[in-house]
Amino acid sequence: MLDRNELHKKKQIWLGLFASFVMLVLMVSVVASNRSRVPDNVTKTALNVLAIGSLACASGYAQLMLRPKRILGEQPEPLAPDLLQTRTLIALSIGEMCALLGFVLAFQGLTGSVWPYAAGTLLVYFLVILPLGLLNWRLLEAESQ
Repeated sequence: MLDRNELHKKKQIWLGLFASFVMLVLMVSVVASNRSRVPDNVTKTALNVLAIGSLACASGYAQLMLRPKRILGEQPEPLAPDLLQTRTLIALSIGEMCALLGFVLAFQGLTGSVWPYAAGTLLVYFLVILPLGLLNWRLLEAESQ
């Protein structure tokens, strides 16, 4: 078991990684928001399907891999901090694909297209990945007391 200081340091690193992915989505959105050529419908449809699929995969992965293990009648068991960080990075990376596909469409000329992709990515980050990660950290902190 980790002592409180070591656990706090690992949590700060985890929060920093999460924040860096949020900043990446916002940065990509700002950079891509001023393009002018319009992509064809097949390209738009394919990238939209891939973007929606990436959000579904990120949400599903987070639900399966970040949720603390629960045995009937017992307290939930949190993930080890290193495993939590690794799995969080994987979930964030899968979700990031959506924002990057919006970036691709914007660079192909679909002006303003990046914002819905960024919004979808951030919704998955803040409504799925962050709460599951924070739940693990709360359980880890409770165990260390």
